[in-house]
Amino acid sequence: MTPQILDEPTSEAPAFSIIIPHYNTSGLLQRLLDTIPSRDDTEIIVVDDASRQDELKAVRQCCGNRTRQARLLCRDTNGGGGAARNDAMRAARGRWLMFADADDYFLPSLGTVLDRYACNETYDAVFFPPIGKGSHKSTADKVAELCMKWKSDPQKYDNRMRYGIVGPWSKMVKRQFAQEHGLYFYSTRKQNDFPFNIMLGKNLKHFTVDETPIYCWDRTAKSTSDRYDMQACRDSLWVYAQAIHYLNDMDTEHFKRIYIHSLCKYILMHPTLIIEGLEELQQMGCPPERACRLITDICMKENATLLKYIIISTPSERLKAECVKALTRANNPDSAGY
Repeated sequence: MTPQILDEPTSEAPAFSIIIPHYNTSGLLQRLLDTIPSRDDTEIIVVDDASRQDELKAVRQCCGNRTRQARLLCRDTNGGGGAARNDAMRAARGRWLMFADADDYFLPSLGTVLDRYACNETYDAVFFPPIGKGSHKSTADKVAELCMKWKSDPQKYDNRMRYGIVGPWSKMVKRQFAQEHGLYFYSTRKQNDFPFNIMLGKNLKHFTVDETPIYCWDRTAKSTSDRYDMQACRDSLWVYAQAIHYLNDMDTEHFKRIYIHSLCKYILMHPTLIIEGLEELQQMGCPPERACRLITDICMKENATLLKYIIISTPSERLKAECVKALTRANNPDSAGY
C-alpha cells in the first residue's frame, strides 16, 4: 500500500529526517513535536496509521503548525508501527534517520546534538543514552549504563552495544547505510523493530556513543506497546524466534539466551501458545527436554501457578512431566535434580 502524502517536501534535502508513527494519540504527538527544534535542516515525517477521523483531523492540525518542516503520510489501513516506519524511510530525504514514538519526547539537548552531527561523515550510526519514565525507567537506565560502559571499554562491550539496545529510538543512522544494508521493520504488531536493530548491529563498522541524552522513553501514559492480546504474543514469539535464527551463525550467545528467555515469557502470557512455542524452540535446535525445562524454569520465576495449568491442559506428556518435577522441586528443595 502506498500511503497518501499530504505535504510535499521542499526542494533542498535536509540533514535529518525524524520519523514518527502515529495511531490515535494526537495529544501526545503534539507534546513530542513541541520538543523538536524548528530548523531548516530537519524534516519531520509523521505517518498516521489509519487513526480515527477525529484523531486524523487533530494530526493534520499538529503537522499544519509546522508547515515548513513536517510532512504527513496517511495510511488507509492499520499496519502497525513497523509498516509506518518503512513507509517513512522510503519517503525520507535526510542524511540521518532518527525515530521517535508519538508518546515519547525529545530532551532540550537535541538541538545541540543536531548541530554536532549535521555535517558529520565519520560515523554510520550514533547511539545516545536515553532517560525513562514510568514502567520503562529501569530499562532506559540499563541502556544508559551500557552506553557509559562502552565509552570506558569499547572492545569489551562492542557486541552488547550492537545488539543490546532495544528499539530504534535514541540513536541516529545514516540513511545511505540503511539503504545499502536493507534495514527495515517487520509488519507485526509487536517487536517490529528487531530486523532493523539486529541488521544494524551486524553491519556497523563505524559507530560511536555520544554521552548526551536526547530522548525520553515515557511509559507513564497508556501505550500501544503495552497491550498484549493473543496475536501480540504470537507476533512476539515469532519475532524472537527469527532473531535467534539470525544470530545462530554469530558469536552472540549472550543475546540468544536473552531472546530465548523473552520468547518463553511471551509464550506464558497466553498458555495456549505453549505448543507453538515448544515447536519454535525445537526448530531452532533446542532439544525437546531443554525446551520443556526452559518453559518450566520461567514459570517458576514468573508465575508458578502456570505449572498446574499446564499439567491440566497441555497435550505434551514431556512438558507435563517437567512441570510435575518443577512443582516437586518447589515443594521439596532437597529433592534430587531432574
